[in-house]
Amino acid sequence: PTPAPTPAPTLAPTLAPTTAPTPAALPSFTTLTGPCRTATDGFGDFTVRAATSQECQQDCGLDASCMAYETGPDNRCELHKAGIVKSDPRRADYQCFLKQAAQGPTPAPAPIPRPTFTRLTGPCRTQSGGFGDFTVVAGVDVLACGERCVTDTACVAYEYGKSRCEVHRAGTVRSEPSNAAYSCWLKEAQPATLAAVESAADVHGAQ
Repeated sequence: PTPAPTPAPTLAPTLAPTTAPTPAALPSFTTLTGPCRTATDGFGDFTVRAATSQECQQDCGLDASCMAYETGPDNRCELHKAGIVKSDPRRADYQCFLKQAAQGPTPAPAPIPRPTFTRLTGPCRTQSGGFGDFTVVAGVDVLACGERCVTDTACVAYEYGKSRCEVHRAGTVRSEPSNAAYSCWLKEAQPATLAAVESAADVHGAQ
């Protein structure tokens, strides 16, 4: 009889390598000469152990209740809790290390609010009906014209009509409504909220 084929050995599954956990970052410490002391020159609340300076620092860094640690001769390590604020510099054979407060992530700067505009019918005018101080910007649409005024802190209004853009500076306070082919947008003194900016953009898009 034909012998049965020998089954192939079953291989053990290959395990994915285990990634070692990232060690927690230790807080920073301020080094003071002399043993740790409270504001009233007391010894404070502490525990003593034999450890190298590095081991003492690590123990204090990993202990949330440890506010300072002290090192001295013969591998003396003191782990101090709340109350330590200074050292006694007369004992230079000891050192006190004050734990610094943990620094949180730096908050992102607040966005600068964009201005909003009031649209008036007609070209921009000064109080006396003059044209005012303005610059003509060629080759832009109404949205780009408005953006020029937004980014120019000296701009108080912009005018758009018949593909012509004017960026106005101080003096423009009203429009000439008899010429409806143009519009004048007066920049508001107070910054707009995001909703107001979006509303202004909707008005521009309707042009």
